[in-house]
Amino acid sequence: MKLKLRVLAAVVIGVSLAANVQLNNPDNLAFDGSGNLWVANYGANDVLELNPTSGAVLNTITNGVSGPTRLFLWPASFMF
Repeated sequence: MKLKLRVLAAVVIGVSLAANVQLNNPDNLAFDGSGNLWVANYGANDVLELNPTSGAVLNTITNGVSGPTRLFLWPASFMF
């Protein structure tokens, strides 16, 4: 488990350097079904969707977000 966290932390750091992502006390991360990386950026009050290959910021969610600490990615099969 610790190895997985270290690998994921290295990915976040590498992606953030490549994309100039402003991480401010990131608290949680997850990969979606498409392989994109989502980061709960607690200190910046946003959630970021990142392309782990190119480092591009695909989406920044700020509406209704206040100090996110957990991520739950809803499977597409459960969408209405």
